[in-house]
Amino acid sequence: MGRSYQVVVVGQRAGQAAAAATFLGGPGVALVGCVGSEQLKTSLVTELGHLQVDVSRLRKSLSPGDALRPDDVCGDEVANADVLLVGLDVPPETARAAMYYARGKVVLDPTPADGQEFQPERVEALAPFVHVMVPDAMTVAAMDESNPLDAEIYQQAGDLAERLRVNVVVPPGPAEEAGDCFRGVLALLLAEKTPLPEAVRIAVRAASVATLTGKLPARNATAPTV
Repeated sequence: MGRSYQVVVVGQRAGQAAAAATFLGGPGVALVGCVGSEQLKTSLVTELGHLQVDVSRLRKSLSPGDALRPDDVCGDEVANADVLLVGLDVPPETARAAMYYARGKVVLDPTPADGQEFQPERVEALAPFVHVMVPDAMTVAAMDESNPLDAEIYQQAGDLAERLRVNVVVPPGPAEEAGDCFRGVLALLLAEKTPLPEAVRIAVRAASVATLTGKLPARNATAPTV
C-alpha cells in the first residue's frame, strides 16, 4: 500500500496544488504531471517542494508533444487520494483513467489550458465520474452557448448541473490565480469531509484573500471576523 494523500492534482495546475498545500500547512498534497525539462527547474517547482507538495510524479516530457499518459496515473497516489483534482490540460484518455482508478471524490476543472480549444463533449463524457465540477464563467457560457458576461451565469451553472447530474460550482472573479486558489482550497476541504456549501464559502474567502494580498492564504487567514 502506497502513501495516501488528501489531494492529488492531475495535470499542470501547479497553482491549485500550491493553494491546497498552503491552506493545509503541511504534507498531504501531490502533483502528477508531465512538463518540459526547463519547467522542472523553475522556481514554481522549487516552491512546491517548500510547501511539502510531493512532486515525485511530476515527470519530464520525453519529446515535443509528449503528454501525461494513462499509465502515469495508475499508481497508489491516485487510487488512494481522498480527492482527485483533474484539469483538462491532460489527454481525455488520461483523465478517464485517473477518474477510473480514483476511490475518492473527483473534482474536475474543465477550464481549457491556454491555447487549447474547448470541447464540451469531453466534459459531458467525463461528467458521470465527477462529484464536483468547477468551471469558470467562460466555460459555463461555452457549455450553454451564451454570453459569458450574462448576469445569469449562476442560473446557467445550475442548469448545467441539472443536465449533467453533477455539482457545479463557479469560482468568484475572472482572475486565474483566484480561481486556482478557490479550486485548491475547495478540494482540500472536501478531502476533510467539509460539507460542500461550507467548503464553497471558505474557498470564496480564500480566493478573496489571495486577490487582495497577492498571496495564497493559510487556513487561519480565512477565518471569519467576529
